[in-house]
Amino acid sequence: YTISAVDVLKEMNMSFNGEDRLHYRIPDSPELITQLSLLSSEIIESYIDVYDFSIARIHCRLKSIDSITMQKISTDIERAAADIFSGSDITVTLTGTMNLYMNASDYVVDSQIMGFAIALGTIFLFLLAMLRSLPLALLGMVPNLLPISLIFGCMGWFGIKLDVATAITSSVALGLAVNDTIHFLSRFRVSYEKFQDFDKALEQTFFDVGKPIIITTAILAIGFFIGTLATFKPIVYFGLLSGVAACSALLADLILLPALIRVFLPEVKPRVLAEAA
Repeated sequence: YTISAVDVLKEMNMSFNGEDRLHYRIPDSPELITQLSLLSSEIIESYIDVYDFSIARIHCRLKSIDSITMQKISTDIERAAADIFSGSDITVTLTGTMNLYMNASDYVVDSQIMGFAIALGTIFLFLLAMLRSLPLALLGMVPNLLPISLIFGCMGWFGIKLDVATAITSSVALGLAVNDTIHFLSRFRVSYEKFQDFDKALEQTFFDVGKPIIITTAILAIGFFIGTLATFKPIVYFGLLSGVAACSALLADLILLPALIRVFLPEVKPRVLAEAA
């Protein structure tokens, strides 16, 4: 519902007429309107600039809604205002906490997209420089994308809103996935240089880094899942999604990444990794 100077004057008019609902209206007399405005000046000042009467405010109360619905309401208000005040010099500007929240949500989404583009590009260049192998660097990007995709999929499936707290989760997921990927691929490259055989290299890589990766991920996941015991929802969502991200990153690096290496790398010249040394 809405509150404006009009509502204040209606309430004052009804009060001065014995709380009769029939008088819940703007008085017909301009003099009476002026008197009621003076009597309620402290309240009126919240809705009208009493110095030059150039600005008025209409206060709209809304239920807690998501940014998409808020965007639709804002568009409807702007369209209705344009129609009502068409041909006049009156302009309507949306303000308030909900409008700020909507703009902040849009900023979070936009910055998230830009941040991921920069982060993924930087990670790819880092993997390429470290591994000195384009095929390995490309394959290494796949397990880094899987946990992020899973997180956003879970958020959409369970109706978890994208806000500042949940947006941080994807950065955590990317960091965990990259950490495990670097350990696995760097060890695989060393093992392949030694054995010149994909199966032996993968077996040695599991033997060298499999256990440490599993232990560290388990510790991190347990720490994150403890956050689900909190009563503050953003912390609950952060703990849950971060724990899921840690587990999915582990599975991606220990199951998906070796499968990708075994399927796609033999199609490349076998010397590609050895020559990179």
